[in-house]
Amino acid sequence: GCCTSFGEWQETVCAIAVGFHPGGGLPAMSVNCGAPTIITDARFLMDVVRPKLVAAVRGLDGVMGA
Repeated sequence: GCCTSFGEWQETVCAIAVGFHPGGGLPAMSVNCGAPTIITDARFLMDVVRPKLVAAVRGLDGVMGA
């Protein structure tokens, strides 16, 4: 899963974010990817970027230890 903003925050910006828990007593965090709509669109972010972002973030869960 991911959070999205396709023009809701700013009309000309598309973005997605994926959350994770780094561990070590740190709060939940997220990694995001966004760009002006002139460069990309929601479909590209969801179809191409999202799987890569989810895979990258999956490796960050718990990296800071207990």
